[in-house]
Amino acid sequence: MALVTVALAFSLFVPGVSLISGLDDLIAKLAGMLPPGEVARAQREMGQTILAKPGVLLLLSFGQVLIAGPSINAMAAFGEELGWRGLLWHELKPLGFWRASLVIGFFWGLWHLPVIVNGYNYPGHSVAGPIMMILLCMLLSPLIGYIRLRAESVFAAAVFHGTFNAAATLVLFLAGGSVLVTGITGAIGMTTLLLANGGLWLHLRTKPLQAGVVRHG
Repeated sequence: MALVTVALAFSLFVPGVSLISGLDDLIAKLAGMLPPGEVARAQREMGQTILAKPGVLLLLSFGQVLIAGPSINAMAAFGEELGWRGLLWHELKPLGFWRASLVIGFFWGLWHLPVIVNGYNYPGHSVAGPIMMILLCMLLSPLIGYIRLRAESVFAAAVFHGTFNAAATLVLFLAGGSVLVTGITGAIGMTTLLLANGGLWLHLRTKPLQAGVVRHG
């Protein structure tokens, strides 16, 4: 949540990007993603409720992330994490933490390519989208890998993964800008993740992982 929130905050410094706080603006953004009947129904049903108050939907969305991320989403991500931070980590850990994490991240990104090419996360960017997704997964991989090793549990990685996926949807509350730039999946988000990796690298310099967990050198 902290990573996504920082990325959203920095996205607001991009010219033309603003935060959506009202129901009307959010529905206007969703108009291009949902059938017209669904948009009209949502506006009719929510327009006279507390959900129409500025900021309420955003706060509720944060709450939903904190609930769905570590529960429903984590269970969905668990199958992936058994492969990435389970089997593949076991096979690649002789490479050392950083190299193994980046290799896992690369293949994790490749695994997403069929849906990315078809417009998931980066609609309208069938070439740049896959490249961005691979970079995103490579930057995420050390952070999730560290959580998995410290917790000694693949399920901890699944909680991180599921919560990240849920929080990434908060980009819906940004108006303007390009999906290649704003939000946690854009260039600003990747810069945020790069800084987080830098912090992790400094942390591991002073408090290295146990020798039995990963080979150093």
